[in-house]
Amino acid sequence: MTSDELAWLADTCPYLAPAYLHYMKSFRLRPAEQVTLDFVPNDGKEDDNAYGALHMSTKGLWLETILYEIPLLALTSEAYFKFCDRDWTYDQQFERARDKGLRLQEHGCVVSEFGSRRRRDYHTQDLVLQGLVASIKEAQQRGYKGKISGTSNVHFARKFGLPPIGTVAHEWFMGIAAITDNAMGSSEVALRYWIGAFGRGVRFCPPDVHKIVGRLTAQSGPGHRTDRHIRHARLPPGLS
Repeated sequence: MTSDELAWLADTCPYLAPAYLHYMKSFRLRPAEQVTLDFVPNDGKEDDNAYGALHMSTKGLWLETILYEIPLLALTSEAYFKFCDRDWTYDQQFERARDKGLRLQEHGCVVSEFGSRRRRDYHTQDLVLQGLVASIKEAQQRGYKGKISGTSNVHFARKFGLPPIGTVAHEWFMGIAAITDNAMGSSEVALRYWIGAFGRGVRFCPPDVHKIVGRLTAQSGPGHRTDRHIRHARLPPGLS
C-alpha cells in the first residue's frame, strides 16, 4: 500500500483504527508459502487441453489467509474467460453497464458493484464501473430516485470516487462459531466483536446477517436449522 493509498483509506474510512492502517501498510501476501494449487485431469493425462478439477487451499493465520478469497477467485474467473469461454469481446460493455445502471436507478434501486471475484478480467470491471459512474449524473438529471451506492473493490472506489462498500463476510460468523463451538450464539458474539473493533461507523443490518448465517448453518446438520438459529440470535444491547 502506497502512502497516497493509505491517506485516502484513512480519510475515506474513518472507522479503521490507526493500528489497522499501520498493519495494512506493511502487510504482504506470501502465496508461495500459503497457497497450494492442484489440478487433477479427468482422463489422468495432463496437457494444455486437459479438463479436470482445480483444487485450491490456503494455510496460515486466518487473519492473512482469509484475504486470498477475492484474488484467487478473480484469477480463476479470468483464466476461464481467457482460455475456455472466449466467445466475448469488450464491445458495448460500457454502454450496457450505463444503460443497466439507468434502468435500475429509474426504478428506485440502490445498487452496489460486487463483481471483482466473478469478472472476466480487470478491464471488464473497469468498463462496467465506467458505465455505472456515467449513469449517475444522467439519472440525477432525470430525477431518478435510485442510487449507485459504491463498489466493494477499494482500488476502483478510489479511482472513480465511489464509496468503498461491502458486507459483513459470512466467514466472520462461521469462524466465530467454530472458535467458540457455539453456532447458535455466534451471531451475538461476532457482532459484539465487530462493534468493539469498528464502533458504529459501519452500517449493517443484523437481521439479514442472521438469515445468511442461518442458511449456512442449516447445511451443517441436525440442530442447525435456520428458524432455530434466528430464534436464539439476540441483538447486543443498544443495537437496533
